[in-house]
Amino acid sequence: MHTCRPDYLSALLAQLPEMLSRVHRWTHFPSLPATERETVLEHSYISVLLTSAMLALEEAHGLHKGKMDHGKVVLAAALHDIGEGRIGDVRYAVKQDPRVREHLEAIEREQVEHMLCDLPEAARVVFWDAYELVNSNTLEGRFFEAVERIGYVQYAVPHVQRGRMEFLEVFRMQHEKILALEPEFVSAKIIYDAYREYVAEQIRLEKAAEAVRFLAGARLE
Repeated sequence: MHTCRPDYLSALLAQLPEMLSRVHRWTHFPSLPATERETVLEHSYISVLLTSAMLALEEAHGLHKGKMDHGKVVLAAALHDIGEGRIGDVRYAVKQDPRVREHLEAIEREQVEHMLCDLPEAARVVFWDAYELVNSNTLEGRFFEAVERIGYVQYAVPHVQRGRMEFLEVFRMQHEKILALEPEFVSAKIIYDAYREYVAEQIRLEKAAEAVRFLAGARLE
């Protein structure tokens, strides 16, 4: 039988929200005022709501009715960034860089393991399985990938509309990947319908502007 400190679960539940509320996302976007940066706690809460909405759409209209463990996926949404409470927010492009990706993932996993290790075993297993789901090449893992990518775009759209054009980076990195997930997850298609045309047009305009700048530079040489 697993032994644990009897107060550990209560301590974790009390400390984790405070820890995540202190870590701000999007700190590498200088046009975004510090007062407007969402916290990891806010992001996690929004992820839970978006996950729940997309699961409902999958049940109503999707190909995978009854095939996903809703409780596990929602718990994954709540837990997926708890490691950032220890290591801070790392720029998405850096996280995806093959030179450091495995190292960063290993460090974050170690921190999460440490945070969960003293939970009662039954709870620890459930929490860890949900956390592991996020990067798994499973139906539920791919579904959560769709949730995350759409969440990035939803956050970026109002900032682009306000002229913070550095958020076009989010569009460039997420648009094609969301399109690739739409055939498998109807919820992604339904929700992305509100953004698809706008995002594609902004990407097109950015490419056109880059082409004009390139031609102007070539003429000056």
